[in-house]
Amino acid sequence: TFDNILGAMTLLTRNPMVTVKLLDVLVLFGAGLSAYLLAWSWYRGRLVATCSGLLYLASQGSLTRWGSGQLNVEIIIALGPLMLLAWSACLHRFTVSRAIGFTFVLGSGLLVRADLVLYVLPFLALYAVVVLSKRGHLRAGLIGTFRTLAVAVPGVFLLNAAWLLPSLTGYRAQYETLNQIFSLGQLSTRSLDLYPSLLGFGREIGYFGYTGTETWYSYPGFPLWVYYTFATLIPALAYLALRWHRDRRTVFLALAAIIATLAAPGSHAPLGPAYLWAVRHVPIFGNLRDPNRWLIVQAIAYAVLASL
Repeated sequence: TFDNILGAMTLLTRNPMVTVKLLDVLVLFGAGLSAYLLAWSWYRGRLVATCSGLLYLASQGSLTRWGSGQLNVEIIIALGPLMLLAWSACLHRFTVSRAIGFTFVLGSGLLVRADLVLYVLPFLALYAVVVLSKRGHLRAGLIGTFRTLAVAVPGVFLLNAAWLLPSLTGYRAQYETLNQIFSLGQLSTRSLDLYPSLLGFGREIGYFGYTGTETWYSYPGFPLWVYYTFATLIPALAYLALRWHRDRRTVFLALAAIIATLAAPGSHAPLGPAYLWAVRHVPIFGNLRDPNRWLIVQAIAYAVLASL
């Protein structure tokens, strides 16, 4: 598990605090690098890639987790663009090496926090639908998808065998269940209003120092309304990109941003009743108690689209 990885690193650093600080800084800048690689691969523009990396690194989702010291969430945020990049590469042209790369990225994410990867997986499926719907690409895309899954499914299982095998044989932690383990009250607390969701304000609980302080209710430099006004520029620039770019990947990013924006309010409007129905009836969905984490993919989409 992730704790074992931290323990192995500490054998090298000889100091657990140094391990956490080092990994914290590397993951923060790693998030920017992964967004850079995604934008470069999709649009082949150095300026676009650089701006994407900077915007993603400095996004609300990235900085709130960094400031709160949520190292495992930070790692999933850093891996998010790489999951999209590796998945899209496999669908574009399948090779065994690309499938192994996707397997390693996805398996590493599951090893760190399996539940957080579930906030990204639906968007991988959305990407496949958007790209495969292009005329003439369906057959080749489906073949690439099945070949990739044929490599990824057993590969991910092997990478996570240390916790999956005991779980399958009945030795599992309390949270490893298909049943709902969190109350609807906890879900409501972590649900957002629509406008903060549109801006990507994750409203994470601050664990740093165990203060319990919630972010995005105040800002030290400006009145909150000024901060909201400036923050509106990013989604405005992101959606404005559709005026000049309407290729499949850009359409996917716009759709992903819209879906994430509507999902992050959770039990709140506008899709509150539908979200609560899914919590009660869809296996595992009820255990994703932080609807604001749908904004991980929104941050990727905003960073790349705004850079266009």
